Amino acid sequence: VAARYFTSCRTIFGKQRETYPPSDPHKLRVLLVTNTMPLSTVEQMVDNAEQSREWLILVFHKLGPSTADSIEWSTENFTALADYIAATGIPVETVSSGLAP
Repeated sequence: VAARYFTSCRTIFGKQRETYPPSDPHKLRVLLVTNTMPLSTVEQMVDNAEQSREWLILVFHKLGPSTADSIEWSTENFTALADYIAATGIPVETVSSGLAP
């Protein structure tokens, strides 16, 4: 059904990361970053993805000053993560550009 209306869809599957190119763009596996995930854990996931040559698709539902909401991640952590990724030199793409032929 999703293929009829969308170029891609995502699923949250915590045990496996996405391949590149993905085996099925209508079942992209992502890492949902929540308030229970420390910055160091997400940085480690970035490092693991680079070493394994995986496509780590990060999903942030809500950024803000607090982490009272389970789907919120702090703006401070997000900024630190963006700086960390930039310092590694790992290419960063949107899903649209990553799926483009």
